[in-house]
Amino acid sequence: MSSPASRASEGARHPFDMETVISYILISGVILSLTLLVVGTLLYSLQHHNLTLAYSLPQDNLFQFGRMEITRVLRGTLTARDIINLGIIVLMLTPYVRVAFSAVAFAFIERNAKYTAFTLFVLSVLTYSLFLSF
Repeated sequence: MSSPASRASEGARHPFDMETVISYILISGVILSLTLLVVGTLLYSLQHHNLTLAYSLPQDNLFQFGRMEITRVLRGTLTARDIINLGIIVLMLTPYVRVAFSAVAFAFIERNAKYTAFTLFVLSVLTYSLFLSF
């Protein structure tokens, strides 16, 4: 006959820890973005021999901005400014990925309709502001 402690450990499931996954998403996005920004800035300073970066973002939405940068990467015409732009894109997409993951987790793992609805609303506002607004 097994002891209560061994039965508890046999049947114990490790619950899904949504906060841990979300923290990894946020940390990974910020670290990747920071890495791209630092590498791009260092390359820019080596090419132009100064750290003065006269910089402005295009007036496109994130989808157009990202498509333009990905096209440059695929063509092989990657510059220091493009690396900086990719860092900005990753930084802007990090909270979007976090909310998208939360919506999926609330819907399919937590099975919480109220939180799913709230999260989908936030996702729709983010989608509009990042990809659809002009």
